[in-house]
Amino acid sequence: EKAAAAWQTAFQIGQSLIPAIVWRANLGQAEMHEAAGRFPEALASYQQAVEALHQHRNLFWQPALAGHFWQGPAATLDRALAFALQLGAPALAAQFIESSKAQTLLHHLSAATRQKTSARHPELQTLETEIRWLYEKIHQLPDKPGLFLDPARLSWIQQVREKNQAYDALLSRLERAQDPSETPSPRKNFNLSAFRQAAARHLGGNWAALDYYLAGTHLTALLLTPDEIHLWEHDLTPRQLMALEDCRRRQ
Repeated sequence: EKAAAAWQTAFQIGQSLIPAIVWRANLGQAEMHEAAGRFPEALASYQQAVEALHQHRNLFWQPALAGHFWQGPAATLDRALAFALQLGAPALAAQFIESSKAQTLLHHLSAATRQKTSARHPELQTLETEIRWLYEKIHQLPDKPGLFLDPARLSWIQQVREKNQAYDALLSRLERAQDPSETPSPRKNFNLSAFRQAAARHLGGNWAALDYYLAGTHLTALLLTPDEIHLWEHDLTPRQLMALEDCRRRQ
């Protein structure tokens, strides 16, 4: 009970002040529930941790920085996906796979509209520049005790959150003007039902979407259709890993 109360306190502090703490608090709760055999509660906490990670990732605009960010929480995603597969929760497994790649499927689905909108609009470009500048200021602070509670850092984080919200609101308005079908934004948490509805609008009733997740040499493949979710697991050989990396580079 004391451990549960401590994690809940960390979550409440992080939710109001420090986004980087939220996913760690959720992860701690998941591990606590799992150790106690409370598997549904553990899976729910893993889902909250992955959703918090996805929201925190929105601070990272450059693709290289976004990729670097996931190097730290990768073990959390590995464990969350493995646990979802273990408990037979394919919809959550699909969400975890998509979150690990900043929602590859949604990016492909909305790429044409997004390219026409975000790259050419001056207000969006200004917000991107300001968010990137704030992010750089946050990470230029010297590492020291109490860094998470540094007043300047907290102020910059709050500004990033506000500018993120302004960016999303403006981008949604512009995209709705160009694309009334309202494809879900990859910056929001993955919603399988919303994705299927958007895919049906863009692609018709007969479509399939393929994605994968690689943890070391262990591959989890995901196939989505209008009505089904298929998942496969496979340990790759060195030659298969090389072929997969070659395909990734060619994308």
